[in-house]
Amino acid sequence: MQRPGRMTIWGWLTCLLVAVLLGEEARAEGAEPESNVVKDYLRADPALGSGFQATGLCPADRMVAFSVSGSNHISQGGATLLGYQSTVTNLGGGWVSGGGTFSAPCTGLYVFTVSFVRGATDGGTHDDVFVSIHQNGVSRGSAWAGQTVDNERSTGTHTVALFLQEGDYIQTYTTSQSGFKRRLDVYSLTGHMVKSAY
Repeated sequence: MQRPGRMTIWGWLTCLLVAVLLGEEARAEGAEPESNVVKDYLRADPALGSGFQATGLCPADRMVAFSVSGSNHISQGGATLLGYQSTVTNLGGGWVSGGGTFSAPCTGLYVFTVSFVRGATDGGTHDDVFVSIHQNGVSRGSAWAGQTVDNERSTGTHTVALFLQEGDYIQTYTTSQSGFKRRLDVYSLTGHMVKSAY
């Protein structure tokens, strides 16, 4: 005959094990990899340079907006900064040209949208791929292109409203569930200030 206390302990351990296993399964089914913080975000973008300082020049008309795009990004491993080859709009001068960083010229409320197409050709992974919007190195949400079969494409998009202080940085990082090569056929980032704080 078992003691009641021992049964309670074994029952508790069994419940704990089941909870851990279910948690692992949930993480394997589409949860973003743990890359919520990029500690070296200031050094991640070569376009910023070692002595880069935000201008701190908020335009008098308070018009701040940018739209950039890129293509054929290939990476693997941990969180990787996306660089954008084409600048469509850069009102207010917040977008740092030739890289992957927006620096807020004014304190206020902003809206950002990122979208991308994940390709699985040329060895690109079929697994989940994410592109997250980071504020000063901290993830504020992610677009997710889900797992597919064969060479099918998958898309992801995410929009977030953020209050930024003058000089705050916005960057996008791509991550994936596996260590396999990820391929972004096309991707874009757009942002604009909704209302200045002053």
